[in-house]
Amino acid sequence: MAKFNFKEIMKKIPDLPTADVTKAFSQFLEYKKESEITARKLKRLEVARETLLKDIDKKYDFYHRLFSAVFEERKQSIDKFFEIINRGIKTNDRELISMGLQNLSNVVSSSPFSNISELGKLMDSGQNIDL
Repeated sequence: MAKFNFKEIMKKIPDLPTADVTKAFSQFLEYKKESEITARKLKRLEVARETLLKDIDKKYDFYHRLFSAVFEERKQSIDKFFEIINRGIKTNDRELISMGLQNLSNVVSSSPFSNISELGKLMDSGQNIDL
């Protein structure tokens, strides 16, 4: 491995005073050090970004499946109550019609989002949630 003699190298640069070259070299070393620090910070930010994106993807998937299940269940309930109402109409059973309308009204007037804040807390807790 070749050894470098800094003084000899400096003598070969006639146009610049030694102090300026030393200053430039020191600035270069400082730049290199800052560049390495910045590269490490960027790497940490990239890892954090990827982690956040994965978390967002998981939440999106969860909410998509949850809302699909909730609204499918509501659709089935609504369809069932319309069947009851239709059966009541066909058989002229006012009590059946009334019961179907009352239950239909309960389903469509209730919000599937009424406990959304509790769901958010449950998700943040890290517990497993079965759909």
